[in-house]
Amino acid sequence: MEKSVRWKIIIALVLLLIASFSAMQIVELRAEEPRRAVVAMEMFWSGKWLVPTIHEWAYYNKPPLFNWILATFFYLLGSMDEWVVRLPALLAFLATAATIFATTRKYINADTAILAAFFYLTFGDFILYGSINTGEMDLLLTYFTFLQILSIFHFYQRKQFGWLFVVSYIFTALNFLMKGLPSVVFQGFTLLTFFIVKKDFKILFRIQHAFGVLIFAGLVSAYFFTYNLQGDGLAYFTNLFQESTQKSAVESKLYDIGKHIVSFLPQLLSLLLPWSLVLLFFVFRSFSTKWEKNPLLYFCLLFLSCNLWIYWISPGTVNRYLYPFFPFIAILFAAIALKSNFSFKFWITSIIIVLVVKVIFNFTVLPYQQNNYEHLIYRALSKKIIAAAHRERIYFTGETVMSVPAVTFSGKTWYSDTLFTPPTLPYQLPYYLGKAQQQPMTYHPQPIEGLYYLAYEDFILHQQVEVFYRFQEKWTNRIMVLVKFK
Repeated sequence: MEKSVRWKIIIALVLLLIASFSAMQIVELRAEEPRRAVVAMEMFWSGKWLVPTIHEWAYYNKPPLFNWILATFFYLLGSMDEWVVRLPALLAFLATAATIFATTRKYINADTAILAAFFYLTFGDFILYGSINTGEMDLLLTYFTFLQILSIFHFYQRKQFGWLFVVSYIFTALNFLMKGLPSVVFQGFTLLTFFIVKKDFKILFRIQHAFGVLIFAGLVSAYFFTYNLQGDGLAYFTNLFQESTQKSAVESKLYDIGKHIVSFLPQLLSLLLPWSLVLLFFVFRSFSTKWEKNPLLYFCLLFLSCNLWIYWISPGTVNRYLYPFFPFIAILFAAIALKSNFSFKFWITSIIIVLVVKVIFNFTVLPYQQNNYEHLIYRALSKKIIAAAHRERIYFTGETVMSVPAVTFSGKTWYSDTLFTPPTLPYQLPYYLGKAQQQPMTYHPQPIEGLYYLAYEDFILHQQVEVFYRFQEKWTNRIMVLVKFK
């Protein structure tokens, strides 16, 4: 490798570190970040790690693994600031790139490995969103999913089938405990397709596979059995099942499915810019590569072909749900790039340009967003609310929400349950208020006289209250008030 190219790689790595860690504290928590943080904070404060809570009521929408990891970081670093909330998934983001590099270097070559790692880190959606909002679980889930699927490929290459099933099913269980059913779908479709294509279908009937399934079932069952000792484990599992299926084609209208099928590919390619432009070489330049001759490239294509279609026909798919596919796409894009007329030096220079843009974005656009976007108000707003409450503890009240999660298949409901949860609100409020007061913003369905409460204005109509602060929250666009009930 030329000395000038080595220096460019070093420059790219330095820019990468600046780009990755400079955005951790600029913008307040947003989207799903504060909700994840609040659940972990309540675990940390209460010491109740088995039953996730929000406002000290059971939280049913996600399994607890990400919250366990986040609460552990709170303990180890002694802080609940934004940068701590965002650190675990950011480290996983970088670890994914390192794993891409190590794997691609082993099975292809060093140049492809370097490009694949950098392509992954600089996909457009990561530049503008994913690597900033790392308080969400998706980058950590992507890393664990990559390890889950990669273990199938790695141990198959070494003919270590016992390790293949044990390791992949351990990661399937971990991913299930982070987000539910998607990990099982990935595992099932990948194993079935891979062994059929390899004409080794009989391997799926070996005792090692049964042992792997038992490990998965044991880990998941152990958690839900233990959960059931303290909460309603069946209702929790039912809600997780509905969470996993309600945005899929199973519960979607044909019109919505058709519209999504048409828009899906352009949407995906836009998330992968600028590196999705390498696909233009297939259009404007006639060249071919025998993917099947390289086992890693062949496996990447196989994984995409047997799993991506699920999201292609699911109208509820949002951008971050596609992140687990990005490591495999990055490897394929890198292989295509090095088959083009452009040199390795050209691609490294392009990566440096993208990283420079990212650094500039962090130090210009993000501060502007924080200071000017009307939905990024909660960091400052929380300080005003605390001052209005004279720094006393603040609670939450409102109409309790009833939901009926169900296990539905082929139009038939096989089981349903009834859950009662607090009303929703911008979770930045319990995050920033809780962090400042070092205690949760507990929900009381029946307010207690003399305590400070946040409530929606329509809830306090015709009630005797003293209003201390009034504001319009930007999520549901409703008026909230800080009150004491008389």
